[in-house]
Amino acid sequence: MKKRERGFIYGASVLVCANLVAKLIGALYKLPLTALIGSEGMGYFNTAYSFCNVFYSAITVGIPVAVSKLTAEYAAKSNLIMVQKVRKAAHSAFFYIGFAASLLMMIFASQLANLIGNPQSVYAITAIGPSVLFVCLMSVERGYWQGLGNMYPTAISEIVLSAVKLAAGMAIASYMISSHSLMSVAAGGAVAGVTLGTAGAYLWMRIRRLFRSKSIGEYNCSTVELEISGKEKRSILAEILRISVPVTIGASVVSLTGLIDVATIIRRLCDGGMSDVQANYVYGNYTGFAMPLFNLAPALIMAVGTTIIPVLSAAKTQGDRVKMEETVNGALTLSSFLALPASIGLSALSFPILKLLYPLRIDEVALSAPLLQTLSLAGFFVCITAVTNSVLQSLGYGKIPVYAMIAGAAVKTAANFILVGMPEVGIRGAAYATIMCYFVTATVNLFAIISKAGIRVQLLQTVIKPVIPSVAMGFAASAVYRATDVKMGDGAVIFAIFTAIFVYFALSALFYKKNIINIIKKRQ
Repeated sequence: MKKRERGFIYGASVLVCANLVAKLIGALYKLPLTALIGSEGMGYFNTAYSFCNVFYSAITVGIPVAVSKLTAEYAAKSNLIMVQKVRKAAHSAFFYIGFAASLLMMIFASQLANLIGNPQSVYAITAIGPSVLFVCLMSVERGYWQGLGNMYPTAISEIVLSAVKLAAGMAIASYMISSHSLMSVAAGGAVAGVTLGTAGAYLWMRIRRLFRSKSIGEYNCSTVELEISGKEKRSILAEILRISVPVTIGASVVSLTGLIDVATIIRRLCDGGMSDVQANYVYGNYTGFAMPLFNLAPALIMAVGTTIIPVLSAAKTQGDRVKMEETVNGALTLSSFLALPASIGLSALSFPILKLLYPLRIDEVALSAPLLQTLSLAGFFVCITAVTNSVLQSLGYGKIPVYAMIAGAAVKTAANFILVGMPEVGIRGAAYATIMCYFVTATVNLFAIISKAGIRVQLLQTVIKPVIPSVAMGFAASAVYRATDVKMGDGAVIFAIFTAIFVYFALSALFYKKNIINIIKKRQ
């Protein structure tokens, strides 16, 4: 059990590092891709990706959470035969589910493109369709290993996915551009890289399991196929669905905001007086320039939510309330200390960062920087939402994140409809609406953890304390950039970022030394 006792801090560190590498690779994909196909192409690309991201969010959270939770519970009881049966039953069922979803998406790609008001995105939607199958299968494998306390397979699969996506997507898109294809077709070629990336990641995980018969310390998890009756399979799948359905609905708030944007932004911009082409261009700025940077910090920090699920599930099975409370408070503290400085720092340096990344697209940068400045402030609430979702799901309150999501989505939809349609606000309304959405969702979740689950959340230590060094860091970063911009040029933003990092950690160490030491030392 020694590796399992390292707890979520160790697992979160593995996933955060892997996600960081994957996002750096992804930046090597998104940045030159945006430069290659521009705002028009990114509009088509992100229309398809945002639509499919609803399925991704559901699959990559719901399935792994259910498989991980069941695996952790059976492993805590040393029932390793059931651990293997859970994996086998899930893999069989979600193959057929993923295959059907992929097939339907490709068949009805044209109808879906027309439904969301962007008919030229049909090629991108068709190209991304098969990825749903591979994501389903990969998610089962991830949940299996996560439930056993091993985060390395998930971590490496993220890197494989990003690397294949980079190589294949850029190669296909470049070929399409050189062949003078329509921009919508080139965007479809770029999206094909996403599908190939998911296929490569699943293939790696499958090969790894075939060649690694013994792993996870004393857990002898053999790959020998076990006999499983139809009754057992139905029982396991019913349990997986019981756990995954509310988890899936609750987790969909992250991608649902993107779908709400797809469904409302272009239409409401047109209602405000823009043409279809102008609306797609503005939407391309929002999704192609502001959104990728906004999503960076939440994507890294969501690993914390992933790793606490098996730890909390095992603690609940063993009736260890002390460990449950320590895990919840540790996860919230870690998330806050990472998410707050990331959100505030990105807001303070939104224009210089975009300018550094897209030096040849100054017009788009000028339009996107105010959007990113506002949007990035929602990053903290996104991270708290992800962690609190995982806490409630692990403790058996999976329906509450659903109610929180519904409340947040209702706020997002109403705010989008009202604000984006106002010519004086326009696309900025979507950024304001995103902040409102995640604030409501995170608040409902935190209240439920305290009142329903009975967990004593130390809000001062976990959420409020990091505000002081984060705000000071933001002011320092902005001041340093303004003071050095003329003399240092592009180097000013790099200098400002390193100054911000130094200020944040110096203030954290000065004022919250004991809190930080406790986080680092915890190896539950």
